Parts: sequence; structure tokens; C-alpha cells
Amino acid sequence: MRVQSANNQPGEISQAQAAHGDGPDAEPVAGPSVFDTSRPGPSDVGGRPGDVELKGGSRGREVQTRLNNAKRNLEQSAAHEKRLMDAADAVSAEIRGAQNPDADLQTRLQQARQNLLEGRRAAAAAERQVEDLRREAHQLRQTLQNEHSGLSAHRADGAQLERTTQHEIDVLEAAMRISDHPSADSQSNLQKLQNDLRRIQDANRDLTIHLRDLLLEIRDVPLHQETANAAVETAIQRAQNEPASSRLAANSRIPGDICTTRR
Repeated sequence: MRVQSANNQPGEISQAQAAHGDGPDAEPVAGPSVFDTSRPGPSDVGGRPGDVELKGGSRGREVQTRLNNAKRNLEQSAAHEKRLMDAADAVSAEIRGAQNPDADLQTRLQQARQNLLEGRRAAAAAERQVEDLRREAHQLRQTLQNEHSGLSAHRADGAQLERTTQHEIDVLEAAMRISDHPSADSQSNLQKLQNDLRRIQDANRDLTIHLRDLLLEIRDVPLHQETANAAVETAIQRAQNEPASSRLAANSRIPGDICTTRR
């Protein structure tokens, strides 16, 4: 619901009316201000429900928590990959140092390489999860910013409507002061305009609160360009610079989608 002024600048007051129990059957207002339901309200902005209260907590904080967990998992996976690489290097060095490597050493090397391959797959999956969450954070930031922009436009309409309604009240009060005997219609119109003004002010306060909450939520969203922490980058860099003796391609074939360099 909203009130439309004489200059046809609608302002959103649906949430205030809901709070005050005003519905479609609200009493019409005499004069240039009338209730108008022709324009979409905040509930139509960005396809989001009109109630933008953070009932489930901050969406930005929730994504940040999941991203932090994914980064920890990536760090652990990269460190585990490095340990498996060192183990494969150790077996390779043991074979090179043996005059006649026995079958047990060859079996150990094969197992070490298989473990390393699985470790690389796990690290690659962990890295993809981090990148997916960064993209999700970027999309969420865009969504919240669009919501904020839409609600800001409604808030500007509401501010304009508040000023217009206040002006109508001032003009009517001035006319009533000049008149020796203000008519009952004038008094009724004044009361209705004052009621309108209170509803508009309530709606504007609600929108201001919603805008503040959205700004706080946007601040909680991790930046899309955020880099992984130094420990993760160091572990991955070590994997990229692994000794040639430990490369799986030496004596075995690695599937084309599994490689040491993932970035």
C-alpha cells in the first residue's frame, strides 16, 4: 500500500500499514492524497520478500563462514599433498640408492604414487570449492547491492511524499486559521492527512532500518578478489616446484586432468 500525492510521486508505506493493521479497505483520504496499489513495493525489488529482516542471520556472514571452512580444508589438503609428495620422493631416492631394488620397493613406490595422485585430486577438489564459494560471494554481493538500490529508490519516494503531505497539512492548517469557522470537511481532511503522514513516516523509518541492515549484510560478504591465505599459497607453490624425481610421469601415466599445476 502507498499514498500518492498531487504530483504523482508514490511512496512506499505498505509495511507501516501492515504494522498498523491497514488493509485494502482503508478509508480514502480527501484531497490530493489517495491510497494507490498500482506500483510494486519493496517486496517486488529484486524478487525478494518485502520483509528484509535478517531472520536467519547475515547471508554474507554465512558465506564467509563456509569460505573460511573451505580454505582451511584447502590448506589441509595442500599440506597433505606435500607430505605424500615427500613420501614418494623418499621411496624414489631409496630405489636410486639401492643396487638391486627388490619388488617390495617397487610396490611401495607404486603405492606412494597412487596416494599422491589421490591427494592431488583431493586438493584440486578443495580448491574448486574455494573458487565456487568466491563466485557465490560475488553474486550475493551483487544481489544485496541491487536490493539496496531498489529500496533506496523507494526511500527517496517516501521522503518526497512525506514532504508533500506535510506541505498539504501546512496549507490546510493555514486556511483553517484564516477562516473564522473551519468546516467539518476541512477538519476531517486535516485529520486524514495527519494520519497519512504518520503512516508515511513509519514506512520511511522501516525502510531506513532495512537499508541499514542490508548495508551491514553487504559488509559481511567476503570480497570476490580475496586471496587465499599465505599458508595455502605456499603449499601450492611447493607442489608446483616439486623435484623432478617425484613426478608421476617418470614411470607412470597421469590422467590428463590431473596435473601438478592447478592455478
